[in-house]
Amino acid sequence: MSTELVNIKGLGELPETMRLAYEEIDITLPNQSNKHNEAKLGLECKEETGFNDKFTVNAQATKQGYVLDVSFKSEVSNALFSKGTMAFSYNSTTQQWRMTGIAFNRQWAFCDSEAAFDLLTTSLECYINNDETDKTQAGYMDLLVSSLISQRSAITDNALLYKEEADCTAQPTDRADPYSEGAVYGQIPVHGG
Repeated sequence: MSTELVNIKGLGELPETMRLAYEEIDITLPNQSNKHNEAKLGLECKEETGFNDKFTVNAQATKQGYVLDVSFKSEVSNALFSKGTMAFSYNSTTQQWRMTGIAFNRQWAFCDSEAAFDLLTTSLECYINNDETDKTQAGYMDLLVSSLISQRSAITDNALLYKEEADCTAQPTDRADPYSEGAVYGQIPVHGG
């Protein structure tokens, strides 16, 4: 974490850059659940390590405001939460957040943007509330999470949604996972970075 603080309009003072990794979470997906639908996922804070689920946070100030990227590594078969990233960009002029998902270098279309948002904020709250977390860093993360939660409706309403409802409700044997590695169906290329 950078020791240099910057004042972000509408957010307050935050580190110019912040990086952290956290392993005390357990992401679950019932065996017979749709792999793409984020609403089927569960998450628990775990006090012991040894689980293979973790997330990494990279945050930094930008000319437009602030960016918060949270990358997940887990054993669930949902591509966003097994090997993907949820990115939040804050525009200090409009004082609004925007949420994007990335999996396999393609933009993720959410089945349930609210469930994905809640899973992400819950995982960050696991980090914030852990007794062993550095309190200064936890304070900065709490500021970011509080700001995100205050704009939850606007953020989730403006997220890219998956257009094929059948793929969000299909049973695992009904159709191949459109976000499996190498799949073409259902993937949306990321443009501009």
